[in-house]
Amino acid sequence: MKKLIVVYFLTVLSVFAQFGNPKIVPLEQEYNFGDIIEGEKVTHDFIIFNRGTDKLVIDKVKASCGCTAANPTKTELLPEDSTTIQVEFNTLRRIGPQKKFVYVFSNDPETPQLRLQFSANVIKKEQTKVGSTPDLKLSKYSHNFGNVKQGVVLNLEIEVSN
Repeated sequence: MKKLIVVYFLTVLSVFAQFGNPKIVPLEQEYNFGDIIEGEKVTHDFIIFNRGTDKLVIDKVKASCGCTAANPTKTELLPEDSTTIQVEFNTLRRIGPQKKFVYVFSNDPETPQLRLQFSANVIKKEQTKVGSTPDLKLSKYSHNFGNVKQGVVLNLEIEVSN
């Protein structure tokens, strides 16, 4: 009889232990910005839900790269509540395929660290703007003349197109 009571007590405890936990659930875990031009700052909102039965607390949000900023609109979610984590990606000096991560640390015992991912293909900016208008394209953006003696004149041709 004692064994039966102990088994019953442990079963009840394990059932109640499963309830009363927060559960972090993203609407989407990955996002693709597609093709973007170098130098642009792009943003995406990841939506996070608390599908548990206890309050979810977001302790920290950390990006894998200094080119990325991520901020939640709120850090405490009641059951069935949601928040937005706005991710901003600065493409300056990032050329080609990019894959970055944002880590969301919370009190969810099953997923204490949620990894969100975004990707993009950053296309090199080919035009140099002089003033606000017109847009100019140069055939060459830089040139190294090396060591030049005083009094020597060197020439360099650069095509400028509008």
